[in-house]
Amino acid sequence: MPSHSTMIGTQVGRYHVYDFLGEGAMGEVYLAEDITAPGKSVALKVIKLGLDGDQILNRFANEQRILRRLDHPRIARHLESGVTSAGRAYFAMEYVQGTAITRYCSQRQLDIDARLRLFASVCEAVQFATDNHVVHRDLKPTNILVTDQTGHPEVTIIDFGLAKALSPEFTAETKLSLGLQWLGTPGYMSPEQAQGSSDVDCRTDVYALGVILFELLTGTLPLQFGDPRQLDIEAWRYRILEDDTPCPSERLLLVDESHCRDICASRGAERSDLIKRLRGELDAITQCALARHRNDRYVNAGCLAADVRAHLANRPISIGSSRRQRFSRWVMRHDRTIKRIAMGCLTGLLAAMAASSWFLLRREHIRAQVSEDHAIHQQFVDDVQIAGQRMKHGRTLQAREKISSYLDDVSPYSDHLAINYLRARLPQPRRVLEGSQHTISQIDIDPRDRWIVAGDTGGDILIWDRATGRLVRSLHPSDEE
Repeated sequence: MPSHSTMIGTQVGRYHVYDFLGEGAMGEVYLAEDITAPGKSVALKVIKLGLDGDQILNRFANEQRILRRLDHPRIARHLESGVTSAGRAYFAMEYVQGTAITRYCSQRQLDIDARLRLFASVCEAVQFATDNHVVHRDLKPTNILVTDQTGHPEVTIIDFGLAKALSPEFTAETKLSLGLQWLGTPGYMSPEQAQGSSDVDCRTDVYALGVILFELLTGTLPLQFGDPRQLDIEAWRYRILEDDTPCPSERLLLVDESHCRDICASRGAERSDLIKRLRGELDAITQCALARHRNDRYVNAGCLAADVRAHLANRPISIGSSRRQRFSRWVMRHDRTIKRIAMGCLTGLLAAMAASSWFLLRREHIRAQVSEDHAIHQQFVDDVQIAGQRMKHGRTLQAREKISSYLDDVSPYSDHLAINYLRARLPQPRRVLEGSQHTISQIDIDPRDRWIVAGDTGGDILIWDRATGRLVRSLHPSDEE
C-alpha cells in the first residue's frame, strides 16, 4: 500500500489531510485544511518514509529556510513546519489552485504578446529569488502555476525542493542523486546540471526559463527526449551537452502540418504570421537564454525579463540585433508620431503635386496662347504683305478681300498702322442709299465720319449710317422738331 494512503484522513499539527496532490524525489505533497481557519486549504509537504538520512533532512530543512526567505507575491509562501506523530518532518505552504503555465496559455488560446507578459512576470519572480541568493534548479511549467481569480492572470512559482541557496549560512551541499534521478527535470535541465556539477548559479534558472519560453512560443521543447521513463541517462546527457537548440521560428518550419496547425490555432495566428513574429528578436532572446555555455546566457532572469519587456514595448533589446531590426523597432515604438508626420508629409506632397500640376498646366496654357498669338500675328503680317503686293499691281478688290477681316472694329488689328495705311488707299465700296423718293440734291458726311446726311429735291433730310448704309432717320419740313 502506498505510504500516502495512510496519511489521508489524519491530522498533522493543526492540519487535516484530505487529499493527495503528488510527490517528488524527497517528499509527498497533500492537500490539507487548517482546522483553526475552516475553509482555508494548504499544501502539506511530508518527507517520504525511509528518507531520514542527514543529507535528505538537511535538504528538507534548507527548502523551508529558503521559502521563509522568499516573501514574494509570485512565490508560494511558507506557513509553518513540524514533525508528524510518526516522526516524519513536514511543512505547510500556501496552496495554489492553478494551472501549469503552458496548459493555461493553450486553454485560453493566448496570443504571443499575452504569453510574453506572463513569462516576464515569471522571470521577475525568479529574479527576486536570485536577489536573495537562491537558485530554483527545477523550473518547469508544472512548477509555475497560473490563477485568474481576480480577473487577471497571476503566476506563482512552487516547489523549491531542489533549490540551492548560495549564501554561506545554508548547509553545504554535495552532489546528490537518487537512483537515476538527477537534480532537475530532463528537457528543462541546463548543461551544467546534466554534468552533475554542484557549481551552478542563477544562469541555470535562465536556461530553464529559456526552455519554457521556447515551449510557450512553439508548443514544443528545444530538445525532445520522448518518454522520460524510457530515457537512457547517458544518451540524454550527451544530447543536452552536444546538441544545438534550434530557433523557435526554425522549429515551426520543421513541425508537421497538422501539429503546426494546432500550435498556431492556440496562439491565434497563421503559420506564416507566427514564424514572422518569432523570427528576429524572439529567436535571439530565446537563443541567448538557451546558450550551451552559461557565460553566453543572460546574466540573470531580470535581464531576460527586461529584454522581453523591451520587445513588447518595441524598444531595443540588450543583445545584438541587426540595424534593420533596431530601425523596425524604433518605427513601431514611434508609430503614432510617424503616422502623423507621414500624413503631414503626404498632405504637403499632394499639395505640392497639385500646385506643380497647376503651374505646369498654366505654363502650357500660356505657351499655347503665346504660340497661337504668334501664329495669328504672323498670319496678319503675311496678309498685309500680300494685300500690299496686290494693291501695287492694281488688284484692289483682291487686296480688300485679303484684309477684310482686319477692317472690322472687333478685330484687334483694326486700328493697326498698316491697316489704316491700306484702308486709306483702298477705294471705298459703293453703297446704295435707299429711302428717298426724290433726287438727292446735296450730300455731306459728319465730321466724325459716322453719318451721311443728304437733302433731296422734295425737301426731305435723310440720315444714313455710313458703315452699314442703313437709313437711320428721315426728316420732312412739315415735321415738328
